[in-house]
Amino acid sequence: MRDYIRSHPDYKFDSVVSSRIATDLMAKCHRMGQGLELPPELYGDFPIHAVSAKDATSARLLSIPPREKATSLVEKTMERYAQRTELMARKRALVGDLEEHRARLQKTEASLGAIEQQLSGLDSSPRLSTPR
Repeated sequence: MRDYIRSHPDYKFDSVVSSRIATDLMAKCHRMGQGLELPPELYGDFPIHAVSAKDATSARLLSIPPREKATSLVEKTMERYAQRTELMARKRALVGDLEEHRARLQKTEASLGAIEQQLSGLDSSPRLSTPR
């Protein structure tokens, strides 16, 4: 990239990459990504053939490598960290749910207490005598 910028006709060797230079650089990178342009300073003499969609294989990309593939200490540490992060997120969600349920339970118990109080008031009120 540095060589491309330094050889660009608009570059003035003032450490400023103009928008035109940046656009041209991104266009070159895009052409390289598509396989339309293969600079020998990056690829050497090795022949690179285009891969078409029909020849590509589908592979599920995983953010966490499978457990059996983690071989180095760094990979194992990263795997444990990812697992811990996932478990902590699940724990936070469950604690939130638990707090909501506790608040609803307290509200329900308060309503039940009020109804029981009203019922006890009705039971202790004087009874009307009915004529026989």
